[in-house]
Amino acid sequence: MVLRALETNPDVVFSELCDGGVLFDLGTKQYFELNSAGLVVWRLIDAGVPVEAIESHLAARYGPAIGQDPFGLAAFSEALVAHALVTESTTTNASEPQITEWPAEWAQPAVTPHGRPLAEVILSPFDPTEPVPE
Repeated sequence: MVLRALETNPDVVFSELCDGGVLFDLGTKQYFELNSAGLVVWRLIDAGVPVEAIESHLAARYGPAIGQDPFGLAAFSEALVAHALVTESTTTNASEPQITEWPAEWAQPAVTPHGRPLAEVILSPFDPTEPVPE
């Protein structure tokens, strides 16, 4: 099921990396990794672009959509909703952001949760039980 429009959770902080991005949920302290395709889709969702319009952009750039979930948008959308990173929305944005860096070849967008909340990974930068990198 592809949702018509999605709205990003205001408690989710996004940080772009060279090959994707990281989402950090301030409420749960859980963090998630986005691959490069997930980064592109996240930017478009964050700008208020409807999922159907995202699929149209991808079809224009990478070829016609074939199959039930050709660009992985349905599975990606469902994963974002399941992790409460986005919610269904009734509003969309009329202006669309310019994506300057598209992946050379499209891969399924992915959001990967990390096993433990960040608060459990690093309790203190001076935690004596954690080895210090040399």
